[in-house]
Amino acid sequence: MKKVLPGLLLGSLLLATTPNLNVYAAAPDAIGLTINNKIVHLNTMPVQQNGRVLVPLRAICEAIGATVEWDAAMQTATITRDRDKVQMTLDSTTAKKNDQAILLDIAPQLINDVTMIPVRALVEGLNLQAKWDETTQTVSIDTHPAIDHTLPPTPKPEPSLSIKEIAKNFDRVVMINIYDKKGELLGSGSGMVVTADGKILTNHHVLAEGTTAKVVFDDGTMFPATKVLLDDPDRDLALMQINVSNLQTVTFGNSDALEIGDNVVAIGSPLGMQNTLSAGLISGLHRKLSTKKEDTKNIEFLQTNAPYTFGSSGGALFDMHGDVIGVTSNAASYMGGELNFAIPSKDVTVFLQQPQTPMTFTEFTKYIADSKTHKPNPNPNPDDEDQNDMAAYDAADQVAETLTQNHPELTDPATGKKVTVRYVGFPSFEGPGQDIEVRLKDFNPYKANGEIDAQSMSDLLQQLTRWAHEAGAVDPLINVSVTFDAKTYNENILAKNQYYSPREDSYSVDLDMGWALLDDATGTITYQVDPDHNHTKQTAKLN
Repeated sequence: MKKVLPGLLLGSLLLATTPNLNVYAAAPDAIGLTINNKIVHLNTMPVQQNGRVLVPLRAICEAIGATVEWDAAMQTATITRDRDKVQMTLDSTTAKKNDQAILLDIAPQLINDVTMIPVRALVEGLNLQAKWDETTQTVSIDTHPAIDHTLPPTPKPEPSLSIKEIAKNFDRVVMINIYDKKGELLGSGSGMVVTADGKILTNHHVLAEGTTAKVVFDDGTMFPATKVLLDDPDRDLALMQINVSNLQTVTFGNSDALEIGDNVVAIGSPLGMQNTLSAGLISGLHRKLSTKKEDTKNIEFLQTNAPYTFGSSGGALFDMHGDVIGVTSNAASYMGGELNFAIPSKDVTVFLQQPQTPMTFTEFTKYIADSKTHKPNPNPNPDDEDQNDMAAYDAADQVAETLTQNHPELTDPATGKKVTVRYVGFPSFEGPGQDIEVRLKDFNPYKANGEIDAQSMSDLLQQLTRWAHEAGAVDPLINVSVTFDAKTYNENILAKNQYYSPREDSYSVDLDMGWALLDDATGTITYQVDPDHNHTKQTAKLN
């Protein structure tokens, strides 16, 4: 077995003046360097620190034929060679390889005004080959792409657990109820216990819409979440704290060892049905998808045909050894049926190793509100495309805020009662304009005879479209979803997304009721009521 290089970190890097590259024999007491079997001497030679070899950024990149882009404000270097890319930040142990987060054991650093980076992170990030000779204290780099640059996976033993045995993890997977500032239940998601002292892992989007959260265990006990310890909106992960000890925890497996066709088991709380278990296969690896709120960013997911739906977000995807190899997520843009996705455990473990920044839920709510209002761009020198993206989000946010101010309530035609309306705006991903998500709580679109009140819903869709137009929306697409409670259902309603809450002795239905699209150029509203069952499109004039 060949010896591996001493491990080194990725990081943002200051670019030093390009040194001249010459070929000499390495000094006997120095760290030697060869590239493609040629001895190379740089004006700043490699150094060894805590068993890790650091090399000068600019000089080593020129020597191996890589290009470097330096972001002075972020103190980050982007190193590219062929199709591979690594990003390193000065004095940071967090880096990226082909836009996927990785964790380093030593950070890039400035030594005698020269930016030095870990050589192992560089060569592995660019898919090259390298080895370390302990006798001669020499690093040897081969710039020919590695045929297999990762260690072969440890052969997996035959599955030792049955699905019934994996179901015993019910006490480690929890339901998370989310509440608004009035204490009213907004919805539920899923999570898992990752430490015995009460740290709960879930999705960012599960917590982002509420002001408080409670964790419900399989035995029915419920504990309020006291703090948010970590949050990553891009990777859609969050870690929170409950004041409980001596909990049973999940264990994490290696998502990189998965193969297509491996059996998996999902546990979560879809539609509030706590600890629902489903089984399936790994049907895809390294799927690059965009999230709903970050359409320009491709994030890596596992793909599975294990069934789960809304409410399963933050739940656990187990391999057949009982280890968590993914966090189920509905943040990907393509959902439904047997096409589901999970955040790989390799990304989860990196997330959990980050320094914690505890926030109370009041602070977290303000942080979420500020991020929606300001939408800071991580690039301090945005190009025109970045500026356009920021302007598009700001415009959509402004429309939603205006709608909230002008039309916070509307009348339920079935009961005559006022119901609260929630508006969320996004820039359209298919062209110019805004998508407006409209959510109505305790709004029943059905008549007493069990039929949809199609006329009232048609009027509502047209009215919402006119309100959006008055609020400044451009070619707005209105999507309306409703949630309501009832105890009597006919066959049509039972076919919808519904569930029973034994604690409240109530049934709840959560469904999409229609959409409307305005063409500003012609003033035409095209809309559809109950699109899951009625495929007829109708039109109306704006004025």
